[in-house]
Amino acid sequence: MNKRVAFPFLTINDESINASPWLLSLNNDPFLPVSDHLEHWDYSSQIRLNRTLSINWSSVSLDLSHPKSKLPLELLVQLGTGAGNLPRKLWTVIQKTISYKNDAVEISIPLTSENLSQRLYIKTQIILSDEINTTNVLVPSEIGARLWTDIFDIRLEGGEPRFPVEEISLGEIFKGKAQANALWYLHWQTDTLNHSFSGAVRLYLNADYPDFVSRFQQKDKFTLQMVLNDVISQLVEKALPNPDFQERADMFEEGSIGANINNWLCTAFGNLTTKQLNDFSNQKPGEFRAALLSLADVSE
Repeated sequence: MNKRVAFPFLTINDESINASPWLLSLNNDPFLPVSDHLEHWDYSSQIRLNRTLSINWSSVSLDLSHPKSKLPLELLVQLGTGAGNLPRKLWTVIQKTISYKNDAVEISIPLTSENLSQRLYIKTQIILSDEINTTNVLVPSEIGARLWTDIFDIRLEGGEPRFPVEEISLGEIFKGKAQANALWYLHWQTDTLNHSFSGAVRLYLNADYPDFVSRFQQKDKFTLQMVLNDVISQLVEKALPNPDFQERADMFEEGSIGANINNWLCTAFGNLTTKQLNDFSNQKPGEFRAALLSLADVSE
């Protein structure tokens, strides 16, 4: 399980769920355990994914401090795709009720490849499907509360994420201003959430610092993570309090700034609402930023 955030409620321990490895069949070949790189893949490939979740409901009940017969839980499986470590597109393929009457949950996902690009991101979650009335403040009670998460990422083809980057002298652009000494500058406008991400967002590297530019171009892990985290944080923290974004977070056109921001938030925080996320960012800004930082992981 990927525990990126300390939630303000009880969650399911990893020991309570035995998740089998993902098995994958490519073009009707026999099922094999999935690795982090899928060879012989192309856009015409047919994929099928299988796995089993074996749930110890007694342990789950103890984890959540609530009777297992009164736990309204739902299994949610989402797939993502897009270059790099940030899925540009995230969609739900399985959403079904699970209960203590079934200890094993079989997952089977048929998938065509024409809409995939460079990676297949698989996110398995158990969430709360209905409210729980309880006096215990630690028991999860809100619909959509994320109780257990498992993430697997498969690289489909080589290549790094494309991002609009240019090298310029900030000393010339911002002569006499503090901005002239910045290592980079992200240019975008807060009223362009509907605009294309690749067209409306541009990252300028400061050519006055050639050592930094060289590290970025050589794809130094920590340099890329530092810059990418700033990009994500800037966009998220400006969009999240925006009423327009809060109302339409799931409705922005794919490839837009708003859609990318929403995908990042879904990846880092699951099914928390935009209001919950905004409250979280204000109440626990350190934890919120740490979760965003983990999104910028550029590990191989």
